[in-house]
Amino acid sequence: MTNATGPNAGYANEYDPITLSSGPRPRRANPFAGTATSPGSILWNWVAEQDMQYFTVNNATGIVSPVLSTSTLNWMETGLLPNTSYFASVVAHNPIGNTNSNSYIRFTQANIPTGIGVVARSSYSITLAWQPNGNPAPATQYEINCSTQFSFQNSFENWPTTSYVVIPNLDPNQTYYFQIKAHNGDGLDLGWSSIVSTITAPVYNPPFTSVVFPMDGGFYKSLGAGIFGTAFAVNPATITAVQVSIVILLTASIITAQVVGWSRVRHSG
Repeated sequence: MTNATGPNAGYANEYDPITLSSGPRPRRANPFAGTATSPGSILWNWVAEQDMQYFTVNNATGIVSPVLSTSTLNWMETGLLPNTSYFASVVAHNPIGNTNSNSYIRFTQANIPTGIGVVARSSYSITLAWQPNGNPAPATQYEINCSTQFSFQNSFENWPTTSYVVIPNLDPNQTYYFQIKAHNGDGLDLGWSSIVSTITAPVYNPPFTSVVFPMDGGFYKSLGAGIFGTAFAVNPATITAVQVSIVILLTASIITAQVVGWSRVRHSG
């Protein structure tokens, strides 16, 4: 009080109006929880109790929400990063003081991966790669669904934390379908990516070649046309062709191959 006079004037007789307030402190808003609504937002919600005048949502560094009336029982925090944990509590205020709720930690949703593609394949394995789409590594768990059917019946799964994976133990010359989802730190996901497919490589069986000839002379000549072997004869000048037997994929056939060179060897017997 300024310029007061009389027996009750002076600093010792002055009182802060707030100290004259009476009544209990606000009760704790309980329970307090959060729900990840997107890769960039969390909805915080709570239940009101008695003796509250307004709310604020706080994190470890301070107030993050505007002042919220007692009829407001939730608040959406936005501008967050995908698959990242956030801590918060709600504080109930009245003229006597304030009371914190329980604290809560919630992960934002992970983004659905994009750009899925086949980067390598063999007869028995396929390598897939994709774009994380902002998801942190290695904190994001990816679920790979693989099947020989577009409906993904009888499918099998793989769970990498990288943005690529090698799918082993596949069958040769077989069509496979793939789709991917990303799980956040709470195990939640936003659904599957688009479906991609590819065919494993066939198994290559090189031809097995055998050469049949009579060993009746001291000369031999090499066989051309991709067939390797030797033919023996008494007089090399008379050797112009020789019959050979070729076995390709269990199918026997007889062809005539031209002789392209010769050399003399010592022949016993």
